[in-house]
Amino acid sequence: MSDVGDIHPDPNIIGTIAKPPFVQLPDPLRIFTKRAERLRSLAAGHELGAYLHFLAGLTDAQLRVLPQLPEPDMPTAEVLARAKEHAMPPLDRGGFKADAAFDAILERLLSIVASLEMPATASEALGQFRARSLEDPTP
Repeated sequence: MSDVGDIHPDPNIIGTIAKPPFVQLPDPLRIFTKRAERLRSLAAGHELGAYLHFLAGLTDAQLRVLPQLPEPDMPTAEVLARAKEHAMPPLDRGGFKADAAFDAILERLLSIVASLEMPATASEALGQFRARSLEDPTP
């Protein structure tokens, strides 16, 4: 039987181990497809089945608008440098401004979602959201 003391690391291979990429971006197509499948499988025989089916439909709606998404405006080199210098994220969560592309995508998503069978509370929330966004189009 070996003892913990029998393990001897080899310092000669430390620098030769491949490094994984810093970040691996998710594949939205795969995420939405798998999520919808998982929600539908969980819905079968579940007491929250109707709600889980609604969530699967919502996920399908996200998948349907995915090809229409415009390329996002990326932060400038100056913004990235300032964020790095101050150890801050490069995107300001309070600085989001809805533009025409955002409005079009949101409207497309909401029109798809409106055709889904959904619980009464979800339908009511959707109606309230649409009414509020018509009153004040700025988020």
